[in-house]
Amino acid sequence: MWALIAIFTASGQICTAGSRLLLDNRVYEEFMDKLLERTRGLRVGPGLENPDLGPVVSKAQMERVLNYIEVGKGEGAALSIGGSRLTDGVLESGYFIAPTIFSGVKSGMRISQEEIFGPVLSVLTFDDVDEALQIANGTQYGLAAGVWTSNLRTAHYMAKNLEAGNVYVNRYFGAGLEAPAGSYKRSGIGPIGGTETLRHYTRLKNVALNLD
Repeated sequence: MWALIAIFTASGQICTAGSRLLLDNRVYEEFMDKLLERTRGLRVGPGLENPDLGPVVSKAQMERVLNYIEVGKGEGAALSIGGSRLTDGVLESGYFIAPTIFSGVKSGMRISQEEIFGPVLSVLTFDDVDEALQIANGTQYGLAAGVWTSNLRTAHYMAKNLEAGNVYVNRYFGAGLEAPAGSYKRSGIGPIGGTETLRHYTRLKNVALNLD
């Protein structure tokens, strides 16, 4: 399931991690049941064991992520799964956090607006594509977005209007570092990848020379 890949790859410690999941109310219940079922099957462990999720990078980051989880609960979001440090067996000596999913998240909540940079997914709902677009763009960040649809017109409409430098349609994560991408709002200071990056480090100059 792409939603899990988007947030739990590298335990959410990727700048383009899909930390917010917007679900159409018409499929919400069925999708959430499948999402939670698959999340329960994820294995957390040391990297050498090739787990689904490894640790977060440091004790400080672990504490930061756990604090955000408490913030989410305090804001009224429903903790659907996870939400704690894992310490069983070999996990005791590391900074492992259970894959965590919040439901009932509102757009203005901190867990929806701020970068957690950990294995924490916020689930929001919408009734139509314009509401989805409003929620998606209603944040200070604009690095990446994903769209799932069987309607090509909807795919183009969303891709055009999403305020994000990377837009993935019916997949998550892009075609490679060589593909140029932009960065919107507070997500970066310029393009990355391809010749667009080189242009970012140059300045255009026009020289008019008369040799008479």
